[in-house]
Amino acid sequence: MWGELSGFSGGLKGQVRLLSNTAALSELLPEILGGFLAAHPNIDTDLEEQPSYDIVRLVADGFAEIGIAADFVDHAGLESLPFATDRLVLVTPHRHPLARRRSHHFRDLLDHDFVGLDAASALQQHLAEHAVQAGRPLKLRVRLRSFDAVCRMVENGIGIAVIPETAARRSAASMGLRMARLADPWSTRELSICLRSFDALSVQARQLVEHLRLNGPKAVASR
Repeated sequence: MWGELSGFSGGLKGQVRLLSNTAALSELLPEILGGFLAAHPNIDTDLEEQPSYDIVRLVADGFAEIGIAADFVDHAGLESLPFATDRLVLVTPHRHPLARRRSHHFRDLLDHDFVGLDAASALQQHLAEHAVQAGRPLKLRVRLRSFDAVCRMVENGIGIAVIPETAARRSAASMGLRMARLADPWSTRELSICLRSFDALSVQARQLVEHLRLNGPKAVASR
């Protein structure tokens, strides 16, 4: 108990619950959130990955103060601030038949073996839903926990993958990969910071929102 209470002795201590989709959590938040936590040692963050649909619902119901969700979900009733553009792309080995083209429709990929993230991943759930809508489930050869591991498997010919462009470019710089765009409109998503009301947030949550707003890719690109 003394250990818990000692955190308050140096000033205001608090915790903020932040929900995020896969792309933002894996590719954007580590650096941005690391800077925030280093500058605010008295604030802890409970960060959890969720699908965008659940993020909006949980924030609206008060189970989390802040969410980062894609724009294909209706944010009605919530305040939203622009955060980042998230593009999903196809990655293949250099000699794969699909590597010859620069753009593909997602439905045309479904005859091929895929490398994917684990079943709890928000992105993997999103892709699975679009595969079902196209009438064919994903043929997943292996599930992994990180984009780096997915790309290693792709490089070694286990299958193809659909991942965020930021992760694809980072991996392609050191691996034998080809990258191609998806022609489907849903493959480009705008990510937003969503909350019930900025004025009703705790002091710590307001500080985190301001940091995300000022240090997110959208803000950096406009400087």
